[in-house]
Amino acid sequence: MLKRVEQDTNRRIVLNSRPVGAIKEADYRLETAEIAQPEPGQMLVCNHSGSKT
Repeated sequence: MLKRVEQDTNRRIVLNSRPVGAIKEADYRLETAEIAQPEPGQMLVCNHSGSKT
């Protein structure tokens, strides 16, 4: 389960290795990084998605 992080932190799930057969947790890794401030003429878009089952 993903832990809640501060709003100024970016989380992304990255392909660690190309899956062979069924995908495994080891095929992916979670990276976190600080969110850069937008430069003049740019904007920061915040996307919140998820599902409830």
